[in-house]
Amino acid sequence: MSWGTPFCFPQTQDLFSAAVLGPILNALVECPVERNHALEHARVAGVTSAILAILGAACIGLRLLAGTGTEGWADVLDLARLPEATRQTLAVLLILPAGAAITSFVRNVVGFQTFGTLMPNLLALSFLGIGWRAGAVVFAIVMLVGLSGRAVLGRLRLLIGPRLGLVLTATVLCVAATVSLAEHFGLALWAGSILLPMVVLTIVIERFHVSIEENGLAVSMRLLATTLAVSGVCLALLHWQALGRLAVRFPEGDLIVAGALILIGRYDGYRLSELWRFRDLAGSGEEPNK
Repeated sequence: MSWGTPFCFPQTQDLFSAAVLGPILNALVECPVERNHALEHARVAGVTSAILAILGAACIGLRLLAGTGTEGWADVLDLARLPEATRQTLAVLLILPAGAAITSFVRNVVGFQTFGTLMPNLLALSFLGIGWRAGAVVFAIVMLVGLSGRAVLGRLRLLIGPRLGLVLTATVLCVAATVSLAEHFGLALWAGSILLPMVVLTIVIERFHVSIEENGLAVSMRLLATTLAVSGVCLALLHWQALGRLAVRFPEGDLIVAGALILIGRYDGYRLSELWRFRDLAGSGEEPNK
C-alpha cells in the first residue's frame, strides 16, 4: 500500500506524533479506493476480533454462573474433570496459542524477527520435558556439532533432502552422546523426551546456516538470540502452573487469544524498534532518504 508523500513533524520531540499521527495523516491523502479497502479490511478484522473475544468472555461468564459439578454443556467444556495426565497435556496445548501471540507481538509490533513464528514455541515445547538447564546444554552442543557438520556439507553441494538427512544423522549421534554423558554423571534423561528436541534442533541448524549464507553471521546471531529469548518466555508460560490450571478450567479463553492475534495481524504501523532506531530523526523532523 502506498502512503503517498509522508508527513513529517519539524522541530518536535514527540515520538507519538511521528509514530501515530503520521500514518493517520498519510492515510487521508492516499488513493480513496485503497483507503476504502484498507478501512474495510480493518473494520472486518476488528469486528471479528471483538466477536471472538466477546464469545470467549461470554462462555467463561456463563460457566461461572452455572457453577461446577453441573450436568450439560458446562460440564463438557470443563476439562478439569479429566485424568491428571490428560489435564497436564491439554494445559500445555492450550497455552501454546498464547506463546504464538507473544511471538507475533515481538515480530509485528516490537519489530524483532525470529526463525519463524512457531519456532520459539517448538523450542520451548522441546525443552519442557528435559528441563531448561539440560536443554541449554543439549542445544549448545548440538548447535556446535551441527553447524560444523553443516559447514562441511556445504562444500559438497548436496540437494536439500540428503543434506537434511546428514544433518539429522549428526544431530542424532550428538544427542545420543549427550544422553550417555548425562547418564554417566547421574543426570538421567527420559529417552522419549529427546525426540522432539532432536527434530526441532535439526530444523534450527538448517535455518541458521541458510540465514548465515543469505544475511551474514551478525544478522543470523541476532535472529538466533531473539528466538531463544522468546522461547524462554514461552517456556516460562508452559511452566506456569496457575496459567495451566486456568487454561484447563476455561479452554474457551483461547478465543480471546485468537482475537488478539487478529489485531496483531492487522497491525501495519511503526515497530517499537523503529521508533528507537529513528528517534533522532523523529526529533529533528527530517525526512529519511529514499
